Amino acid sequence: MNKDLDLREITYQIIMSNAKKMLIKDLISRDEYMEFDSKMKEKYKPKIGPIYSEIDLI
Repeated sequence: MNKDLDLREITYQIIMSNAKKMLIKDLISRDEYMEFDSKMKEKYKPKIGPIYSEIDLI
């Protein structure tokens, strides 16, 4: 992986980790979380992140 891809992957993971915490605390709905996840995938284009985000742990 190159540095740009690494940075995008890390940024995506951090953002989605915080979004998941908000979801668990009922600060956002599941639909809002899913919409936000789609936007972040489009923006950061992570290679590994989508693999983890498709696993429904909630």
